[in-house]
Amino acid sequence: MARKRGFAHVLLACYLLASLIAAGAYDYTSGDFIPGPPAEHLKSDAGFESAWGPDTKTLRDENLAAFILVMEPGTLRPPHYADADLLMAVLQGTAHAGIINDKGEETGVRRFRRGDVIALPAGWATWILNNDTEQKFTLLAAARPVDVPGELSKFEVFPLMAGEVTGQSSLLHGFTKDILAEAFNTDEDLVEQIQTKTPDSGLVKLGSAELMAMDEELKQRSAHDDSGLMYNVDEADPDFTSDFGQVTLLDCERLSILKNLSLGAVKVSLKPGAMLLPRYKTTATMFGFITAGRARVQVAQPDGSTGADAELGPGEAFVVPRFFPSTQKSVGDKKLEGIGFVSSAYLQSGTVFLAGKNSIYRAVPNSVLAAATQVDKAKIQQCVSNQPATVIAGREKGWFREKVETIVEEIREGLAGGVKEEVMKTLGAPKRVLEKEL
Repeated sequence: MARKRGFAHVLLACYLLASLIAAGAYDYTSGDFIPGPPAEHLKSDAGFESAWGPDTKTLRDENLAAFILVMEPGTLRPPHYADADLLMAVLQGTAHAGIINDKGEETGVRRFRRGDVIALPAGWATWILNNDTEQKFTLLAAARPVDVPGELSKFEVFPLMAGEVTGQSSLLHGFTKDILAEAFNTDEDLVEQIQTKTPDSGLVKLGSAELMAMDEELKQRSAHDDSGLMYNVDEADPDFTSDFGQVTLLDCERLSILKNLSLGAVKVSLKPGAMLLPRYKTTATMFGFITAGRARVQVAQPDGSTGADAELGPGEAFVVPRFFPSTQKSVGDKKLEGIGFVSSAYLQSGTVFLAGKNSIYRAVPNSVLAAATQVDKAKIQQCVSNQPATVIAGREKGWFREKVETIVEEIREGLAGGVKEEVMKTLGAPKRVLEKEL
């Protein structure tokens, strides 16, 4: 009997421990959903690069990181590679860029422009030249480290030439002069010159003569095919569109290499007042970034608490973990635009809506909903069935309100007296009602 009692106590202890672990499995704070400004990685008069990563638990749990690169006019991001798969989106400007594959072969010089999304597998090298003399070049990227010892979400950049950050040097400085001279079949004086003159920054400001020389050389480079590594989401047909906005998905169906990276992208555009209906993803965590307008972002927690309720503007980010319901609403008088990176290359499925025509609640019998909520069956049915939208919802102005606003605007522009009376007659509304509105 004592042995049975002891075994029961062990089972109870295991159950309680499992319950405690499950209850605190996520343990997210508002800062994990709205991570705030990224940490500065490198900065010089040529631009800066900042990253979101290990300090944000929602990203760390998914082994995901993100960074933003801003290059001033006439600057170079020297050749480098990373131990992470990258998916990069051009937000501003144009640039020349080279991509070298994992065989050390040049795949051609590309012209990056706004809307381009570029896949770069781990170990593939790249360099970027902003040869525009007036406009900045801005790149947003998601990173999935492939083999990182220690903490998740951390990845390392390996600089082939210039040092990655001030005070550090390139990979060439990790070898002695005699070894490099023998390896490159050259003399040690030249090796020393390369090592001592190489800038110790991951961004280099160029002079006009250097820019002209580089432009001339780049014109002679071979043609290339962008279809395997790049896709422009600005020019793509939206996967969903309505009177209130549109959503464009970039997954492995449009760019097959994303299968190997387990990354995808989403571009969203919402008119003022429009909302992406509350939903959750079963397959991916999303890192979202506002590029224009303002958004109200809400995320719900498993315990029914609000994980985040924040208004964000251009340059601000949010994170929605898989299974966590969220919604984004365009606020203010400007169109909301944003881009998101997701930790999956399969985006056509795995999205479950809480509200709208495809609401998960519509799949539950009304009697079950009524019993679960203790709300009248007819009322709960009205609640879950009243929204006709599927993905994006918005509120149309009523006919009467729209006409009244037109009248008010005309009167403000100088119409009065008889014209006002004629407008009232045309509308066919009671005079006292219109006068009250006006």
